[in-house]
Amino acid sequence: MNTTHRVHAPSRACRTRGPRWSGMLITCAPASLRRVAPIAALITSAALIACSSAASANKPSDREIEADIRAALLADGKDKVMSVENFKKLNGIPNSDGSYMADVSYDLVFKQSYKDLQREYQIHASKTEAQLGPVGTYLFMFDAKHGDWEAGQHFPMHDEVPFIKTEKGWIIPSEP
Repeated sequence: MNTTHRVHAPSRACRTRGPRWSGMLITCAPASLRRVAPIAALITSAALIACSSAASANKPSDREIEADIRAALLADGKDKVMSVENFKKLNGIPNSDGSYMADVSYDLVFKQSYKDLQREYQIHASKTEAQLGPVGTYLFMFDAKHGDWEAGQHFPMHDEVPFIKTEKGWIIPSEP
């Protein structure tokens, strides 16, 4: 069975306007459609922007996540002994209660070796948490888990960090 398909040539008005197909599409459309098309495009754009704004209200931005996690990690003077590098948000999970779980990875990099910090902060197992202070306690606990380190050594970390929405934005909840 031999079938042939006929392609209809555009009208003379369409052939004389615009060398490109996209130009002919609008030019060849009826006048009423040419007036409505820009308005429809604006309404569609506004709807997409509104939807993306509403979706972003249900989760913290990647920038907020990184800033809040960095601030939490380097709080209480820990910024003097270590830094956070290679931060990446890997995933995020909105929870039914309105909270958000951020899956992140980063490297902790210590500015001094554990032995130097141990001398500086007088870290000894016989001291209490109150005597060690927040930095000394953190260093003692980190050493117990990961062992001694050298200055500049990178420790790859992977965490799931919860966020809750408050009237003033997203925060990492404090430990109970």
